[in-house]
Amino acid sequence: MERSQAGKELIMAGYMALSGSAAFARQEQAYLVKWLPRRFLEETEAYYEALAQKIGILPRRLPALDGAEEAVCLALGPGGLFDGLWEMARIWQTGFRVELKAVPMRQETIEICERLEVNPYYLCSENSFLIAAEHGERLCRACRAQGWPAAVIGTLESGNQKEILCGGRSSCLNRPQEDEWERFARERAGR
Repeated sequence: MERSQAGKELIMAGYMALSGSAAFARQEQAYLVKWLPRRFLEETEAYYEALAQKIGILPRRLPALDGAEEAVCLALGPGGLFDGLWEMARIWQTGFRVELKAVPMRQETIEICERLEVNPYYLCSENSFLIAAEHGERLCRACRAQGWPAAVIGTLESGNQKEILCGGRSSCLNRPQEDEWERFARERAGR
């Protein structure tokens, strides 16, 4: 079990829900092209593939990028950002305060998720990482210099509070839900 990371800044490297939206762009292309250009959907897939090859090495490179400070990394996956935040809080024994507007997300993901009525915060985010570091912006600059999107999205806090901020409003993160990909497939099968 890792020691508490409370007091550190929380960074997200990669794009939230890009892997899930790229999979939807491929699987649901016949439906999505009614509203979105085919090229737009194909570029979403291509961008994810290119970024996945580059950013997949981030966990190995983190000590070199971070210099002298200690940073820890957690890979996101099924369940997306919200599932990852819940797991992070459990493993690192912290609460957190996250500003959703700071989370890196591509416009393509927003549009695909809106069309399919999918919540991007619970959509698979493979090849994205949550990182706890003392000097978050410095680490973000180092990540961006390598071609990896990164942003400080919040702070890790002592205690159990799991606070989500959005446009000045605050709420608490609920227990993880089913990944949106699975929910979408289950609902489609039930139609």
